[in-house]
Amino acid sequence: MTDVLTDATAPRFRRPADESVDAGDGLLSPVARLEALCDPGSLTLLRSDVRSARMGGKSRAGDGVVTGTGRVDGRPVFCYAQDPSYLGGSLGEAHADSIVRVLQLAGRAGA
Repeated sequence: MTDVLTDATAPRFRRPADESVDAGDGLLSPVARLEALCDPGSLTLLRSDVRSARMGGKSRAGDGVVTGTGRVDGRPVFCYAQDPSYLGGSLGEAHADSIVRVLQLAGRAGA
């Protein structure tokens, strides 16, 4: 595992899901964190268009979490990364549902 993933509480991990890897402040987006975790080119995002119906105009794609599948050292993985900048890092219904679904997929796949 690389150094960039060793401390999930470090400020560099606080970046909205829909922003770039480095917007000039050195912070990684949830997608960039998953890309750093997975083998190059192996990450496939799941349910990236999920939005909370209850949040109206405040909702954004992913609802504060990014889920996906990929490979780590050639082995299949199911992963998610949360976005603490979205609504203070709160976990809503759509957010939690995305996490549950990726964990269920992992269970069915025996990962």
